[in-house]
Amino acid sequence: MGDTLWTRTYGGSGDDVVFDMHETDDSCYVLCGYINDSSSYIFKINQEGDIIWEKTYPSFNSSRSFNITFDNGFILASNSYILKLDSSGDSLWCFYVKDTIGSFEVKSVIQTSDSGYILTANNDVCALTRIIKFDSNISVEWDTIYVGHIFYQTNKIIQVSDSEYVFITMISVYPLGDYGALCKIDSVGNILWTTFWYLKHDMYLVENYYYEDFCLTQGSNFIISGYYQYYSNNQCFIKKYLSDSTFVYYKKFGNHYSTRFYSINLTEDASYIITGKDSTNLFLVKTDSLGDVGVEEEIPGDIPSSDFLKIIDLGNRQVNFHFILPISSDIKLNIFDISGRLINTPISGYYSKGEYEINYEFERKGVYFYVLESKFLNETGKFTVLR
Repeated sequence: MGDTLWTRTYGGSGDDVVFDMHETDDSCYVLCGYINDSSSYIFKINQEGDIIWEKTYPSFNSSRSFNITFDNGFILASNSYILKLDSSGDSLWCFYVKDTIGSFEVKSVIQTSDSGYILTANNDVCALTRIIKFDSNISVEWDTIYVGHIFYQTNKIIQVSDSEYVFITMISVYPLGDYGALCKIDSVGNILWTTFWYLKHDMYLVENYYYEDFCLTQGSNFIISGYYQYYSNNQCFIKKYLSDSTFVYYKKFGNHYSTRFYSINLTEDASYIITGKDSTNLFLVKTDSLGDVGVEEEIPGDIPSSDFLKIIDLGNRQVNFHFILPISSDIKLNIFDISGRLINTPISGYYSKGEYEINYEFERKGVYFYVLESKFLNETGKFTVLR
């Protein structure tokens, strides 16, 4: 229930940071980061937090991402290198990512289903994203620099099938700001789709909107964690998309100038655990499968969801959607069931300023959630059809 079982500190006398952690097959944990301000540092601990082994790599600075490989070893991203380690942390080989354009920093690397590897790298000076696919012998199969595209600062990449990959990145939309994006590519790096979302806060566009991590959900959909900056405050969020890039829901957490969400992981009970920080502390957030904190409770039939939209249970599975438009606008209301399946879009199109009521009949009772999109407001919520 969030109670601390034990607390340990690790590292040296300098600035020591852990960026990533994975559970191993023997129910232990391996963590990576850097120690003494710069040197890459990997160590393995048991369930009580005791160190089994630890290794430092002075030639490789500030490792921020690593993954377990099929041989129970590790693949590590460090600056412009990827480093292959055995199960005890000893180095097997390394690869330097270089280019005539300039230095690329590796952000994410994974082993692929064909026993090869794929990595993402960024050139912050030129605002470029690069993705390289290797075979199992570390020969380059393809190497793509996305020069003509507006996304940059690509972070994590995951394989979703034998022929497709999904990664999170940033899109620069001049002069509006920077926005997180989700992108799918095929087996040779061609872009299949990219989706991003302008977020509005108090009817104004948020200028910077960051995706920090994402993972696959049950059903092979995507859940993203991140934060956005709005004047002096940060607002943390999680966001869910279906595998075809359909937007499902968006949930906000916290409201502090330094609050951030970093990593998100799927738990065995199909819920999510999220790590983050505020001004002085690290914190964990545990949600249910719908992204809500705490125990899910049944909601009464008459639900004032916001000042803009009200949802009223009329009985006999009939629901009334009542909304008032302060200005004329295109508007869309998508309804999803508890599994994330799109049920219907009862409201879609251009509406003039005014008050509207639309009734919709559901096939069955239960919990549903909605995604409302308009040019002056985006919001998500949930409601229950009880009668």
